[in-house]
Amino acid sequence: GLVFNGQITLVLAAGQTASFTDCIFNTSGGSYCINCHGNAGSVLIQYCEMKNPGSCFVYGSHYTVQYCNCHDSVADGFKPEDNCLIQYNYVTALGKSSESNPSPHADGVQVESGLGQNITIRGNNFDDGADVHCNSNLIVRWASAKDITFDGNYCGGGNYCIYILLTTSPTTIRVTNNQLSNARYGPFDMTSGVVKSGNTYNGKPV
Repeated sequence: GLVFNGQITLVLAAGQTASFTDCIFNTSGGSYCINCHGNAGSVLIQYCEMKNPGSCFVYGSHYTVQYCNCHDSVADGFKPEDNCLIQYNYVTALGKSSESNPSPHADGVQVESGLGQNITIRGNNFDDGADVHCNSNLIVRWASAKDITFDGNYCGGGNYCIYILLTTSPTTIRVTNNQLSNARYGPFDMTSGVVKSGNTYNGKPV
């Protein structure tokens, strides 16, 4: 695989594709390992190492990230906008303090832009324990957000493990079969109507 230093920006047209396998993305000094904001094509990132972004590992639309080791973000993990699949990744060491961001408020996956629709987050390990800079493993705070599935993830730490707020389509958001643990205030802060089942918190059904 290749080694990329700095930010990669991909804005593909519909029908175009790009893929990265066994690559290293070291984004020290850049905002994102890969910026897909405005992308209409298809981007696949798999079996890669992503590290040291200033904002998050991957931002934007129409991307798949799978089987990656993602660590040491100054801020967040992923910022999917539309039509994204994030699965089977190891995500750790978020919210790293820096001179430009002395008090991070990190989220593993943050849905707060674009349409926030057709997003699946499956089988990931969000491993931040009770780190003081971790806010949540998933936060959805966007009125148009819908058709989001958060299934089979391990989530450690945060203020709440999962926040889901402001959406006007809560019944299209599914939180299922996740192992949650060690948040400051509890497993969920969610608007009513979100579909949840099969989740545990510190080993107990919740």
